Amino acid sequence: MRKILGIAIGLFVLIIASVYFMLLGSFPVMHGSLKIDGLNGLTKIYRDHEGVVHIEADSRHDMNYALGFSMASDRSFQYELISRAGQGRLAEILGPDLIAVDKLFRTLNSKYIREGILASLDPVVKKDLESFMAGYNYYLENNVRPIEFFLLGIRPKKIDIEDIYGVFVYLNYSFSPFMRNEVAYQSIMAKVKHRDFKYLFANNEVDFSKRLRRVVDASFIDYESLLKGIGTFIGSNAWAISGKKTKSGSPILASDPHINFSAPNIWYEANIKNKEEGFHMYGHFLPLIPFPAMGHNRKLGWGLTISYTDDVDLYQLEDDFEVVRIEDSLIKVKGEDSIDFQIKWSEKGPVVNEIVQAVNKDAKNIAAHFSFFQEGNKPIEGFFGLGRAKNLEEIKKATSIVKSPGLNIVYADADGNVARLIMGDSYKRSHPFESDLVQTPDRKILGVYSFDEKPHEINPENGFIVSANDAPKTMKEGIYHRGGWHSDNRYNTILKSLELRDNWDMDSQKMVQTASFSTNNRKMQKIIHNAVKKYPMSSLEEEALEVFMDWKGHSRKEQVAPTIFHETNMRIRKLLMDEMGEDYTKYCKAINSWIFYYRLLDTPFDNWWDIEKTAPVEDRDTVVAMAFKEAVAYLKDELGEDISTWRWGRVHQLTMPHPFAKNKYLAKLFNHGPYEANGSINSINHIRRVSCDSGHTPVTGPSTRRLIDFANVDISYGILPLGNSGHMLSPYYDNQRERFMNDEYRPQIFSFDLMKKSGPKVLTLRPL
Repeated sequence: MRKILGIAIGLFVLIIASVYFMLLGSFPVMHGSLKIDGLNGLTKIYRDHEGVVHIEADSRHDMNYALGFSMASDRSFQYELISRAGQGRLAEILGPDLIAVDKLFRTLNSKYIREGILASLDPVVKKDLESFMAGYNYYLENNVRPIEFFLLGIRPKKIDIEDIYGVFVYLNYSFSPFMRNEVAYQSIMAKVKHRDFKYLFANNEVDFSKRLRRVVDASFIDYESLLKGIGTFIGSNAWAISGKKTKSGSPILASDPHINFSAPNIWYEANIKNKEEGFHMYGHFLPLIPFPAMGHNRKLGWGLTISYTDDVDLYQLEDDFEVVRIEDSLIKVKGEDSIDFQIKWSEKGPVVNEIVQAVNKDAKNIAAHFSFFQEGNKPIEGFFGLGRAKNLEEIKKATSIVKSPGLNIVYADADGNVARLIMGDSYKRSHPFESDLVQTPDRKILGVYSFDEKPHEINPENGFIVSANDAPKTMKEGIYHRGGWHSDNRYNTILKSLELRDNWDMDSQKMVQTASFSTNNRKMQKIIHNAVKKYPMSSLEEEALEVFMDWKGHSRKEQVAPTIFHETNMRIRKLLMDEMGEDYTKYCKAINSWIFYYRLLDTPFDNWWDIEKTAPVEDRDTVVAMAFKEAVAYLKDELGEDISTWRWGRVHQLTMPHPFAKNKYLAKLFNHGPYEANGSINSINHIRRVSCDSGHTPVTGPSTRRLIDFANVDISYGILPLGNSGHMLSPYYDNQRERFMNDEYRPQIFSFDLMKKSGPKVLTLRPL
């Protein structure tokens, strides 16, 4: 027995040692000197004490080359997966579970659309991409692959321009939720009776219930679960403060885009400059894209949020619809035979039956009209233009040439300008007030609004630009800009916070950006209190209500009241949406389901409040009191009778999943967490759950936090959820995690002189 135990221990130690040495072997070189092919001159890659890369090059080519080299050294496995996802090539390395994802992205990454965009690519942009790809591929060819590649039994793929385009496809899916939301609406309308459907939609200018006709009958595959650990965009906050409202007299820019948490995190920070053209930009880069999605320099800076402009329409085609082209492809599947996949294109767009899963034999030939498919879209040039802009007018130009993705560009500059610009097409529809589900025979897309017709906001009188995935507040008369926005909850909370003072600085802005507070919490607190007091209570319920009413509306991990509040809130929503049946969990994920909820809170006797399966006719207060009592009973069973132990941090715990998270053994090695987390759904600090069937477990939130005061660009402030490296043995893999979880920041050093004084690691690249 001892011998067997000894052998087992020996094997375990051998496995651990093998893993360690495999990790060590792929560890990137961070200091010293290398002679490499492809460079024109001496180039230095500094890593400051936080692991942020600072690239100093003589030429533009060498700067982009070194950026590619650095990204490959830190993130090659993560970037391989995201690129494969965008091209529909995950099943060949991850197996048959990913076939559905591959079909989705084979459709979105249409060869016809792709070839058109890449053929017309600006030669200057293409040259920068080629420099970047050369550096990236050189690293892949001349260094040991990370351990994840060994575990999958594959080698890293050298990247080409189609890999970079695939990332843009992936991002466009992430930025546009309308296809998956629309099919949820249609299923609800098929099943729910005697309810006013106007509450379901962000646009409710018309009484939909009088003339509804469903377009398709379908359900949507849960792609987000299949893409767990890769990261998809799902919200965002950003704001800009005019210099007349700051202590320094210069604008302040704040941004924290919300993305599903992953290990490693999605952003790559790099401070890049070259002497040839005097270019210098501190950027937050998305995978395989050498142009910053967010950035700043001494002149200007920008952040982004998802605009949620409605850019998708689904159509039920006739059986004899005209097929305008067919695209055939072969999906390779690990461990199984390859699959032939065919996409038929109609005049409206591709037929997407397999993507949206038609649920009956009559619901076939479903076509998707998506802005990303339209001619003239220039997403690559748009991101390039943002990173090269020298002023507001050039930012406008870069924003205007992109039809998709739909984003808000939140901007500030050293000249005192602040702005929110809308990127992406907004359709003119023949029946602009109708939901996508209200299809009259003559309903058509008539064109798109021009860039100047969109509801941008530039230098407002109050001095504040705020964007929180809400409906624009600057709609122009006669122009019907439609969307599926979030409620105004976060927008109002941020704006009301900013209006409290006119001398903002970095320290006070940190408090706003990390505030786990929502103005609606206080309103809900009164509704719950008044409803519960109408009915007899147990002693435990009375104690819980007393604790709850002492609450100030913040959701922090050490507090008890937010646990009571959020559990009650979740149960109210479930009782309210009982008519939806299994569609409740689908609609609950929809971003504008909160608009539905908040509208009905203001209409306490609407039919939606009646619980369908009970004889009495319930109103809002009856349902709210039921939910509170259910919540207290549940928390007692789960957390114990002592209410003082019902801390929010016990139920609100964040895990940052690696792409291997689906394997329970590898998950223990590669995942990070769980960690108790501040924040909540609809708070400014938007660390939150998405689904309504997994408790309060958060899966998404700030993917970075940035604060820039244009009076002192040399030192700004930021933080990442983990770190800048994707290599598990790197000191920069999770060095920022503890500070992120504690709502702290670190310096973002723009000045190379200051950075060099901090004692960075220096890797010198020399041409052969």
